[in-house]
Amino acid sequence: MRLAILDHLQRHGPATATQLSPEVGASPSVTSWHLPRQWMADVEPHLEDEWRRLGGLANTRVVIAAGELARVEEEIERVLAPYVTRAAEDRPAGSRRVRLLRYVLPEAVTGPEGHGGA
Repeated sequence: MRLAILDHLQRHGPATATQLSPEVGASPSVTSWHLPRQWMADVEPHLEDEWRRLGGLANTRVVIAAGELARVEEEIERVLAPYVTRAAEDRPAGSRRVRLLRYVLPEAVTGPEGHGGA
């Protein structure tokens, strides 16, 4: 799996786990797992302590209505926008590229209350 991912990235350039998944025959979550694992093996050991502490993975489950989820997504985009659109000359010294991966995976309705468990 990892070799197929690397091969595709080398031939076609950067891609998300969702874009890679049909190319390598795996779900986006499986593909994603192989990408963060690659980072932990190849990149994390070479980072300065400050950057290593800031890296990592978060997995948070919430019970939320669709409208609330839309607002959360809008707020995340609002917070990130200044960093995404900032001109090179406005970046502080010591800045570097950081990839933020975000998955929004609603669960199927399962319980008698009409929502998935927390």
